Amino acid sequence: MPAIACFGFVDTSRATAAYVLKHKRALVESGNERHHGVSYLDLVRDGEDDPILADWKSMASLLHRAKTVLDQGRGARLINAYVQAVAPLGIIHWGEDETPDGVNFARVHLCLLPSPDAWVMSGNERAVLLVGVPTFIGHSGLTAEVNFDPQHSVHKLVMEFDLGSDA
Repeated sequence: MPAIACFGFVDTSRATAAYVLKHKRALVESGNERHHGVSYLDLVRDGEDDPILADWKSMASLLHRAKTVLDQGRGARLINAYVQAVAPLGIIHWGEDETPDGVNFARVHLCLLPSPDAWVMSGNERAVLLVGVPTFIGHSGLTAEVNFDPQHSVHKLVMEFDLGSDA
C-alpha cells in the first residue's frame, strides 16, 4: 500500500463554515516538541466524543460521513479525531508517530481549509491535501508536515481509526 493514498470525497462545507465562524477560536497550541506553529482542537479522544460535538452538529455529521467512506462495512472504530492547524511556515518535524499497541491503525487527513504550499510527507512520498478528499497517511515509518506558505494556514480534520482484525 502506498504511504499516501487518496480515496472518495466528503463535502466539508458546513462543518468548515461553522469552524471558521465559531469553533476556530478554541484551537490550542501543541505541546509536542516536534511541532512548531501547530494547534489542535480535540473532537474525539480514546473513542469518546468531546462535548464540543454536541454543539457542532455539522462536524459530528462530517465525522460520520468520513467514517462511512473509509469503513465500507468493515466495522472500523474511530479512536481519535481532531482539527489540526499548521500556521504559515509551521512544521511537524520528521519522526515516528506513536500508534496504539495491538491496533490495526489508520490515520486519515481531510483538508478543511487549504494552503497551496502545505505538504504532508510519509516515507519518500509527499502530497498537498485536497479539500474534501480523505487521504490515508502511512504511519509505519517517518512522517512530517510543513507549510511553506508565508501567508495561509492549513486546517484539516485528522481521524485515527482502529480497522479491526479483518481490515
